[in-house]
Formats: sequence, structure tokens, C-alpha cells
Amino acid sequence: MRRRWQAAVDGAATASLVVAGAALVGLAVVQAWQVFARYLLNASPSWTEPVALLLMSTIMMFGAAVGVHREAHFGFFLLIETASPRVRRALRVYTRLVA
Repeated sequence: MRRRWQAAVDGAATASLVVAGAALVGLAVVQAWQVFARYLLNASPSWTEPVALLLMSTIMMFGAAVGVHREAHFGFFLLIETASPRVRRALRVYTRLVA
């Protein structure tokens, strides 16, 4: 049962990474269109800024989720590594509960 759960969570993390990557590509396309339209066509589209903000929020949310899943997020690792084994275990349990 645990293996299936871990496989499902890993699959969700991979899907999140794909969504974040697609949003990043979309953001680059939207920003390129904004620059092209503003400087070459002399007509700045009004929809590019809200779409860029939406895509950036999507990148941050899904990217942060993958970072937490892979334990590659911001943390106070120096505190954990210098603590006694008992405190270290308690801090890791707390981290798992919070994240």
C-alpha cells in the first residue's frame, strides 16, 4: 500500500513539474509577444500582463510543490545538523507535519 501511495505522489510531483515547465514556456511566449507587439507593431496588447502574472503564479505554486516533495526547498538545515539526535528527530517529524 505504501509503495502505491509513494508512486502516486511521485507521479503527482512529475505532473506538477510538467505543468510548471509548460507554464514557463508559455510565459516566455507571452512575454516575447508583448515585446514584439510593443516595439515592432507599436500596439501593446492589454492581455499579456495578466496572463504573465497567472503563468508566473502557476510556476511558483507547482515549482514549490515539487521542491517540497524533493526536499530541495529553503530550510534551516544548519540547525537540524547541529542539534542532538533527539532534537534532530523531533525537528524532522515537525518538518514532515508542517510540509
